[in-house]
Amino acid sequence: LYQTLTEKSQAGIYCLLDRKFQYINPELARESGFSPHEVVGADDMRFIHPDDRDMVRENAIKMLKGGRSTPFEFRLTDKDRQARWVIGSVTNIHYRGRPAILGHYINITERKKAEEELRSSEERLSILFKFAPDACYLSDLKGNFIDGNKAAEEITGYKRDELIGKSFLKLKLLPPRQILKAAALLAKNALGQPTGPDEFTLTRKDGTKL
Repeated sequence: LYQTLTEKSQAGIYCLLDRKFQYINPELARESGFSPHEVVGADDMRFIHPDDRDMVRENAIKMLKGGRSTPFEFRLTDKDRQARWVIGSVTNIHYRGRPAILGHYINITERKKAEEELRSSEERLSILFKFAPDACYLSDLKGNFIDGNKAAEEITGYKRDELIGKSFLKLKLLPPRQILKAAALLAKNALGQPTGPDEFTLTRKDGTKL
């Protein structure tokens, strides 16, 4: 049963004895591009990306000694020298009557690519927001400012740090007669309803009106 589960597993599984590979399952062979006979007897860092080896060894030792319980992420290098992101863990076992290490990992390369694409997208959006020629700001549904761009600083007269966390009510950006209108729009947003465009009279920090 154990052999069947290991060989059918979609996780890469391996066994180390004296820091040498004793066994790799079909999934690890498929992911790495190496056949089992090319790996058995090889060093335990055989697949680990050179830049990650110290980190992997440190985390593996912590896990084996009980100082870490969560899996850790690192890169493997396959036979074609292509890096693949994985998340894995190790545990102590006995193999042929001797202390050994059983390890396994799951490929997370696609997840890491998605995270990188999202991060790049967020960075691009942040740049567009920051340098947009129009005044742009973000607020929560209570009217408290979360962020504002350079144009928003110029049009309101308030620096970004003066806006963040402050309500448009406390800053008195709007005349009293328009506050109820703004509050009604926020209430609609809270219900998931889009609003705008709308016109408002803006009172700048120096008291001038736009």
